[in-house]
Amino acid sequence: MQHVQYVEGDIAVASYLLFKFDGDRLLDVQAAPGKSYQFVFDDFDGTCARHAIEFTKSDFQKYDNYVQVLRRRVRTAKNDRQMR
Repeated sequence: MQHVQYVEGDIAVASYLLFKFDGDRLLDVQAAPGKSYQFVFDDFDGTCARHAIEFTKSDFQKYDNYVQVLRRRVRTAKNDRQMR
């Protein structure tokens, strides 16, 4: 049986896929050129793309956005303290 692979470059979507599949389908993580990564999933049943689209319409997307907001605020607070 041939492995069908799904490659995702967005860490939030990759996290969602890990959640949906209980971490079972992640085959590899590769550093891509620049600051990006490629998360390679086993897509034997062809559901990865559907779940990736599902992520964009879910509350998980909102959650990830708020995590990013908090990370930026923490970085800003750290920089502000260092400049004093």
